[in-house]
Amino acid sequence: MSIIRALQDNEIPELLRIVANAYPSFELHSPEATAKLKKRLLQALDEGFANRICGLFRDGRLLGGMRWLDFEMNLFEKPVPFGGVGLVAVDLVHKKEQVCKEMIQAFIQHYDEAGTALVGLYGFRLDFYKQMGFGFGNVTHHYRIRPEQFPCTQKDGIRFLTADDGEAIAACYQRYMDGRHGLLAKSQYEINEYSRNDTTHLVGFATSDRIEGYLVYRYQVDGLNTDLQVIEFVYENDTAYRQLCTFLHTQLDQIRWILFNTQDDHFYYQFSNPVNSQSGEVPLHHASSGSEIGIMYRVVNTGRLIEQLADHNFNDVSMNLKIELQDTFHPENSGIYPVRVHEGKMCLDENIGSCPFIRLDVAEFTSLVLGLVPFRKLVRYGLADISDTECLPRIDRLFHCTQKPQCWTRF
Repeated sequence: MSIIRALQDNEIPELLRIVANAYPSFELHSPEATAKLKKRLLQALDEGFANRICGLFRDGRLLGGMRWLDFEMNLFEKPVPFGGVGLVAVDLVHKKEQVCKEMIQAFIQHYDEAGTALVGLYGFRLDFYKQMGFGFGNVTHHYRIRPEQFPCTQKDGIRFLTADDGEAIAACYQRYMDGRHGLLAKSQYEINEYSRNDTTHLVGFATSDRIEGYLVYRYQVDGLNTDLQVIEFVYENDTAYRQLCTFLHTQLDQIRWILFNTQDDHFYYQFSNPVNSQSGEVPLHHASSGSEIGIMYRVVNTGRLIEQLADHNFNDVSMNLKIELQDTFHPENSGIYPVRVHEGKMCLDENIGSCPFIRLDVAEFTSLVLGLVPFRKLVRYGLADISDTECLPRIDRLFHCTQKPQCWTRF
């Protein structure tokens, strides 16, 4: 029988042994590296970036571990609790023994019981976690852009930021987050990391009384060539955006490429030639970016999520609808959810009577309700059923979202 509980400090070295084998890229096969990671994990706990470090035990032996994280998420401009899980690792000699499955089930159960409706993770294999009910998040585009391609206006408000600017940086990010669906609030640990990490640099756009945008970056050196990797790009308004872009533009005499990751589908429109160094494989097409799927989301309590969305306007649609949700991994979440939508406002209503229904798995429902995929696409791909196809345009409009959720928090 498995026991899942928080680890004591003296049990963390055994977890790090498991992590070292599960993630060779962490390069933890030295006492110094292991001690450094342990310090960072405990520091993150102390500074609010994690809830607890948990382990799964059988017969008193630690077989796997993970880190639970309590976040606040901007869900369509409403702050809601959000649960994250990271550093999921299983002892190599106990693979295929349901260790990871039991840990993720415990994670989901914990956040459901804690009153959370949504959770997320970064999966090492998308199909593995999709079978557990996690839906795909937004796509991240990786650009390699020449500095001179960035717009150039003014940068009279740009200056380097220091540890003394921590509170102003946090306030700037909070204002940035308030207007963007999907973003997670920052912990003190994340703010402190800016000044603790000597490989990253921080510049900001500052007015007389506050910071209105900032840019975190690091250098990547390749022989005599130097590239600039943008780690975080935060701006409250167009002025801050353009000033930070001007900073990047003016690095053209030193920097070969600006490496820029974004979840903005229209990012390339601002450049006259957004082509990277790679040739296009399709005739008369030009490679501008590569794309990857990162975070995955999951609804753990559909009824609670609908309550959290009570103030959200589902595009002024009015209709009754039954959502038949399949959730084999967390069966408490399965069921038929009758919803009444009046002028865009949705609520549960057991008395709506006969009406159209849709049927889909929790992974697809999660991506649908967060605004990541159109309903008509799910039907076309065979990932959702609808009882009355004449209602498809209205249901498609119901869940349509102009702003996909963004997430830049790594955990």
